[in-house]
Amino acid sequence: MRSVLLILFALCSASFVRGETPEEARAKLTAERWMSLCRAVTDGSGAANGDVLVDNDFVTGECFGAFKTLIEVARIVDDHGNPVLGVCVPRVSTYTQWIAIFVDSVKRHPKRYNDPFILVAIASAKEAFPCRSK
Repeated sequence: MRSVLLILFALCSASFVRGETPEEARAKLTAERWMSLCRAVTDGSGAANGDVLVDNDFVTGECFGAFKTLIEVARIVDDHGNPVLGVCVPRVSTYTQWIAIFVDSVKRHPKRYNDPFILVAIASAKEAFPCRSK
C-alpha cells in the first residue's frame, strides 16, 4: 500500500508543478480519463510483422508511460519475494495487453470511473494476474 501512495504522490506532485489546482489534478487522475486516453491504443492497434500499430502522439505516449511505470512497480518484490502490489507479472506480457485489461475492467465497472486511475489499474492487474498462495 505504501508503494501505491508514493505513486499517487508522485503523479499529483507532477500536476502541481505544472500549476494545476488540486481539483484539476484529481480530474486528470481518474480511471475514466485514463480509459479515454488509452482506448485509442486498444481500439486502433493492429499488427504488422509483430509490431503494434498505434498513433505516435502525446496521448499514446502518456498512456504507454503510465503502464510502463505500473508494470515496473508491479515487478518489485519485498524481502520475502512477494510482489508489493500483489500482482504476479507474467514472464511475457505487453503494454497493450495491460492497457486492454485496464480498459476492459473500467468498461465492466463504470462505478469506478471517478476512482483514482492507479487504484483501478492495480485492481485490474490483480484480477488478470493473481498470485498463487504459497
